[in-house]
Parts: sequence; structure tokens; C-alpha cells
Amino acid sequence: MEQKGNTMQQKIQLVVAIGALMVAASPALAATQAHSRNIVVVLPSAAPALAQPGGEAMYLHSTGDGRTFLYLEIQGGRAMTILDVTDPSRVRAVGNLPVSAKGAYDFVQDAGDSGALIRYRDASGIALLDLTHPATPVLVEEPVLEHAGGAETVGRAGLLLTSERMAAIDSHRPQTYFVMDTEDIGRPNLLATVPAVTQRVTRSDTGTIFLLNSDGVTMLRRPALEQAQTAMDNQHN
Repeated sequence: MEQKGNTMQQKIQLVVAIGALMVAASPALAATQAHSRNIVVVLPSAAPALAQPGGEAMYLHSTGDGRTFLYLEIQGGRAMTILDVTDPSRVRAVGNLPVSAKGAYDFVQDAGDSGALIRYRDASGIALLDLTHPATPVLVEEPVLEHAGGAETVGRAGLLLTSERMAAIDSHRPQTYFVMDTEDIGRPNLLATVPAVTQRVTRSDTGTIFLLNSDGVTMLRRPALEQAQTAMDNQHN
């Protein structure tokens, strides 16, 4: 009876040993085991949708209806892969489509609620990515964007562009500023061009931006922040 028990135990040990060897020999199986109680590591070999070799840049975008998409730049900016990552446990490939970009680029920041700002790596300008329809993004290029060196968002849908990169703003060399509204991301609206700006200051509580040039001071107001500040002041009084 004892001999049979020992034989059974030996068989169990053999099965466990074979299973361990199979895990070590199979990258895909090993990848699915890369987790702890708090973190699960999903390698490309374990999730076909994530297996996108040659990806050069990526951008994460959440829509107003609760969905989240991951955009991957591939082929030197000439194409894009779209993944639905709303449910991280079930990543789904949405599509792979050509993009009319003139070269490789980097995603810079959000542009309104349904867009992204990109900058070409060869310093040939900036463009907008219209994500109104998340599964079919559209590249938007405008002359002002093509000649801009730097950009920053102003509020939810504003864009402040400069003739040179933002790093050069601290120098005394005059900058040209372009004020753009991206509420309709597919048709950005140039509100003003302020040339030869020699100094810029910003009021933090109201978000007001003051630009100084030889004509005087141009002021960029943020009505929503002004109203919020007024309401806060009234509460304190």
C-alpha cells in the first residue's frame, strides 16, 4: 500500500515538473503568467492586438461616451494603427489606415476634446489630428500650422502658436504669435496674428495672457476662468 502511495506521489511530481518545463519553453504561455496580485504584465506575444512592431509614437484618446483608443504611428508617419483599449482585458484592433502626414512626427498634446496636436520631427511645422470620428482620424494641415515652431493650449479649445519653439521665448528676439480656436477641430479658426512680440506675461487666476509689441498690449481673455474667479471672490466677501 505504501509502495503504491509512493508511486502516485512520484507521478504527481513528474507531471508538475513537465508543466514547469512547458511554461519555460513557451514564450506565449510564460507571458500570460507575468502577473502578481496587483499587476498584470501583458506582453505583445500574449495579445495579438498589441503586437505592432515598428511603432514610432502613440497617443491615448478618451471619448465622451466612455471609450478609449490608442493610436500608433507606423511607417514613418505614413500609416496609423488604431486599438480600442476601453477594456484593458480585451484590447481590440480597430483598423490600420494610411495617413497623409509629410513625415515622421510626435504627438504633442490634446487639442480640444476631439483632437491632438502633432509636430513633425524634421521641424517642418505642426498639424492637427481630427479625432471626431475615433476610428477614422483625419490629418488637418493649415499654412499657419506648417510655419509654427511652438504651440500650447489655451483653455479647452484654444491654441497659441509661435513663430519659433517655446524655448526661444525667453530670449529678446521678437516672436510672432498666432491665436487659434480649435472648437471645430476639422476647421481651425485663426483669430489673430500678433507680430514682433517682445514680452509676454500671464495672470494665473484668470488665465489672461498679455502680449507686448510696438502697437501696445494685446490681451487674450479667458471668460470661463474670469467668471469662476469672480464667483470665488464673491464667496470670500
